[in-house]
Formats: sequence, structure tokens, C-alpha cells
Amino acid sequence: MCAGTSALLALVLAFAPAAVLAEAQSPEYVAKVGLDLVSKQDWPAYTHLMHPEALRSMKQMFRPIVAADDKGEATRGLFGVVSLKDYDAASDSALFCSLMVNLMKIAPTMADVVKNAEYTVIGSVPEGKDLAHVVYRVHTAAEEVQVTKVAAITLRRHGESWRFLLSGNIEGLVSALKKGQG
Repeated sequence: MCAGTSALLALVLAFAPAAVLAEAQSPEYVAKVGLDLVSKQDWPAYTHLMHPEALRSMKQMFRPIVAADDKGEATRGLFGVVSLKDYDAASDSALFCSLMVNLMKIAPTMADVVKNAEYTVIGSVPEGKDLAHVVYRVHTAAEEVQVTKVAAITLRRHGESWRFLLSGNIEGLVSALKKGQG
């Protein structure tokens, strides 16, 4: 092997891991991996792609509902815990996983929609250096109805990686549950 070829090979090998890492840490790549995990309903793996602030925020948003649940029915049904003390002791990611698993049980049509979803990442729109909105197309079907929709999901930097923030769907669920209690 000639010196020029060896130098070129060394250069390619030196920069290849950086190129792969850059691809693996792009908002689009993280979104694609995360959306695929949603389709698989692999909530524990999905929580690893969530921003810690998003998980903390979710727990804080639901806490007043759990605190107001005197009988513990909603708390048990949504989070699999029996008291506010248990809720507070549970990890943010464990509560998110329980919520998603239980929502899929409560709403089997939603579970079918999620399971049948096929996602195509279209691109991203940066908002500053630490926030990105990833635009994607989702095609899904449930009960003989097919739907195609374009949507966006927001990711925030966490160290050198990108992590999901909460969608408005979670906030809407909290609002609906609060109205149901009042």
C-alpha cells in the first residue's frame, strides 16, 4: 500500500466515527428513532430519548390530579400507583411509561393507531442552537380508517445529544382530567 493511500485511509477512519456520531445525534435521526419506538410502544426505550425536563414537567403536571384523587382510582388506572406518596417516590420515566401503557389499555383504538403508524421524517427547523422542530409525516390506520398527517415534534439539546420535549397532547390530557375532577 502506498503512503498516499495509507494516509487517505487513516484520514477516512479518523473522521468516519465523527461523521456517524454527527448523524446519530442530529434532531432528525433522534426523531426517527423515537417515532419508531412509539410505533413499537417501547416506552422504556422512548424515555431515554426524552429530555429530563420534559419528564419532570409531566410528573409535575399530573401531580395535582393525583393529589385530588381521594379514592386513588385515576392514580391507579393511569400510573399504577395507589397514593400520592407512591407517585412522588416513583421516577419520572417510570410514571411516563406507566401512563403510556395504561392509556393504550384504556383506549385500544389509540393503541392500534400508534401501533400501525408509519413515520417519515421530512426535515427540521432550528430555533436557536438548542431547539429544533422536526417535521414528519405519519400514516396510520385503525378501524378501517386511514389517516395521513404532517406534524412536528420539538427536541432540545441535552449535552451533545437531542431529546424530545412534551407534546401538547399530554398538556391536553392533563387539562381534560382536571375538568373531569372539578
